[in-house]
Amino acid sequence: MFKKEKKVKLTFHTYHPKQMIDMFPPKLAGQSTPDWFKTLKVSKDTVFPNMNSCPGMVDLFKNTVNIPLWQDLRIKYDNGSITDVDIPGVPKGEEVHFVQQHMPQQWNQSFKGYTHVKLMSPWLVTAEGPYRDTPFLMHNPSWHNTEQLGKFNLLPGEVNFAYQSGTHINMFLQPSLGPAEITLNAGNVIAYLTPLQHDVKIELETKWIPEEEWRSLMKHHFTFDGFYRKTKKWLTRDKT
Repeated sequence: MFKKEKKVKLTFHTYHPKQMIDMFPPKLAGQSTPDWFKTLKVSKDTVFPNMNSCPGMVDLFKNTVNIPLWQDLRIKYDNGSITDVDIPGVPKGEEVHFVQQHMPQQWNQSFKGYTHVKLMSPWLVTAEGPYRDTPFLMHNPSWHNTEQLGKFNLLPGEVNFAYQSGTHINMFLQPSLGPAEITLNAGNVIAYLTPLQHDVKIELETKWIPEEEWRSLMKHHFTFDGFYRKTKKWLTRDKT
């Protein structure tokens, strides 16, 4: 008797210019491994094999989604605060629609010196199939981020696209002794999405839709607090 393959289909929706789908689409990591990893030859050294044969890395790349940055960003910051943001084609004063910041009191003044940055993602994700309730870990793209490793750190968290659709990126910028800036380039992987349920295979699709339809994919904000957990409770109430 054949075992039925566990699958979840993730569709990344955007209303932003269609060119973005052609240039910077999310991809399965196996289709977009880091350049340094691609150049590794299969090692025959059984004592010191290279990372090409590392099961942890190979399995990660087999079943992870890479989310590339969708536009260039230059962020200036000082003493934990963003002081300026430059985005190609975005007028001054409009940056708040693309880059935001949470305040230190939201994490009890910990992580002193670090600057929080929230990138407002143009992608909304829907999940389909019998395993649509699969939780994913959004985490730092360490293996792709060789040139800026440590300069920014994506803050890990669990997401479940059966109950929410957003893919906003939360990160900390490294502390600085004075005014500093970082440039993040379009096309570079900015986040990994890895399923937390073993053996679930991902089917991936990117789709352009009109803005009105895109906004309709957002979950209904019906409560003052606890939005995610209350949404999950209401959507699963008939299954318990």
